[in-house]
Amino acid sequence: MKFLAAQYKGQTLVVILLGTSVALTIALAVSVRTISTLKQTTTSAQAQEALAAAEAGVEVALNNLKNGASCILGTEANCFSTDVSLPNGAVYSFVTSRAGGGTDPYLLDLAKDQTQEIKLTCGGAAGCTDYPSGSIRMYWYDPDLDGATEPQNSVELIYVYRNGGTVGMTKSAYNGTTVSPTNGFPASPNSGSYTVTVSGKSVRFNHYADISLSNTPQILRIKAFYSNISAAVAPLGGAALPPQGYVVNSTGRTADSSVKKAIRVTKSLPSLPSIFDFALYSGSTTQPLSK
Repeated sequence: MKFLAAQYKGQTLVVILLGTSVALTIALAVSVRTISTLKQTTTSAQAQEALAAAEAGVEVALNNLKNGASCILGTEANCFSTDVSLPNGAVYSFVTSRAGGGTDPYLLDLAKDQTQEIKLTCGGAAGCTDYPSGSIRMYWYDPDLDGATEPQNSVELIYVYRNGGTVGMTKSAYNGTTVSPTNGFPASPNSGSYTVTVSGKSVRFNHYADISLSNTPQILRIKAFYSNISAAVAPLGGAALPPQGYVVNSTGRTADSSVKKAIRVTKSLPSLPSIFDFALYSGSTTQPLSK
């Protein structure tokens, strides 16, 4: 009987040890899950804090632009800021620079029936050179982005210039592919495969046309018909395009710098809406714009 009692006592100890092990395992798993959840919550809160700081930097930069900052390469006063602390301890910094100017082609995304406007004058902004009279080149339809099988597409080009105190306008339009029913536009004068280089990257287009810029260039308005297409405007003869907007690069970080977030925002210059193309017209190249 004493032998049997000793056996039962040993079994009880084993059961107690197993139960304790299970309880400890469950407690450890719950602890790990809780710690992981707390860490994720903390990281998420810090990420939101850093992102909010970066957004604050963008808002300050855009307000500076609204108040007249011209931002040549982000070096002018109010065009950059370093380590500005917010009330919660988060910090932001930003740099604002002009975008789209220079001798590189300027890439565009043309939405069907919408107009994009290219500035050919600086409007008196410091450190900027107006585009000279001469010519400029318009590329369109990128088979890598728009599709290898090209749908019907057309572009309309409206060139607005100044001749002394008179403002004039010329229009041209081209079909990239055969359009049915016929719209009266001529075929693209250059169709094939044309490669342009933008910031070291090669981009292909199926068509291009050169636009003659007489007198004092002001703006070039481009409209796509039938399809959304990619395009590029390339300066010719060593000329440089004026800037077409601004780029704001803003960085935010938490007070302890453990989490950082960056935001890049592009702000285009003001432009006339698409309805402008219908509201105004020019009867000839020698008459001013008429209402």
